Amino acid sequence: MKRIYFCHMILVACLLVGCSKPVQPRPSLPVGWIDFSPANMGFSVYLPKKPAPFPVPNVPKEAKLMKAWQIVGPPMGYRLVNSRGPFTKDLKVELSAYCEKFDRDFCKASGATVNSSKDMEIRSLQGHRTDVTIPGGYTGFIVSVIKGDGIFSLVAVGPPADVNRPELNTCIDSIELK
Repeated sequence: MKRIYFCHMILVACLLVGCSKPVQPRPSLPVGWIDFSPANMGFSVYLPKKPAPFPVPNVPKEAKLMKAWQIVGPPMGYRLVNSRGPFTKDLKVELSAYCEKFDRDFCKASGATVNSSKDMEIRSLQGHRTDVTIPGGYTGFIVSVIKGDGIFSLVAVGPPADVNRPELNTCIDSIELK
C-alpha cells in the first residue's frame, strides 16, 4: 500500500513539474552591447553602452533605494529607474496602477501620448509595456517589471525605425531582477 501511495505521489509531482512554465533563458548579448549590472542594485539589463547616473527628483521618503541612469542618443535615448522600498510591497497586484502613474508622469514631462498599454510577462517576471509617440516624430516604450519589493523601469525613445530594431526586444527580454 505504501509503495502504491509513493508511486502515486511521484506521478503527481512529475505532472506538476512537467506542467510548470520554465523560465526562459536570457537572450544572447548583441554584438557591441554590454550587460549593465551595477553593484548592489539588484538588476541586470543589456544596453548598447554604459549609462550615466541620472538624478531622481522627488524620491519618496520611504524609498529604500531609487536610482536612475540614462543614455542620451543618437539614435536612441534610454532611461532606467530602479526602485526598492516598502511603498512597492503591495504593487504585485497593482503593477498596472503603478505603470499608469509612471506613464502619466512621463507623458506629462515629455509631451508624449500613449498608443498602447498592456500587461506582459518577461521571463517569468510580472511586467507592463506602454508604447508612446513623442513630439518631433519620435516613438518609444516604457517597460516596467516587478519582483518582491523591487520595480525596474526601462524607457527607450528614438526615431520609429530605431525603436523597432530587434536588439530592443533583446534589451527587454534581458531584464533580470535579483
